[in-house]
Amino acid sequence: MDVQQKLPIGTEVRFTSEWLSRLSPDQAKRYAGRGGYIHGYRAQREGLVPEPIVVLPKHGRLKELKLFEVPWTRLELAGDTEQER
Repeated sequence: MDVQQKLPIGTEVRFTSEWLSRLSPDQAKRYAGRGGYIHGYRAQREGLVPEPIVVLPKHGRLKELKLFEVPWTRLELAGDTEQER
C-alpha cells in the first residue's frame, strides 16, 4: 500500500496475499483472513510516514495480537480487493 500520510486510528487493514504467500503455511494460517485495525503510531524520523501499530483482535482460539511498526507494503485496506479496483 502506497501511503503518503498517516491513516486515521481505527482504519481497518489486513495483510496482503503477496506477503502471506512468503510465510510458512503455519504462519500464514495465523494471519490469513484475519483483519485488524490501526491502533496508533510510534515516533519515527521526521519526513517519513510512520509505520502503524496494528492490532489483530481475538479470533477463535487466536489471542489478540499487537504488532509494532508493520511495513506499509505488507498491508492493504480491509475493504480493498482486486475486484473493486
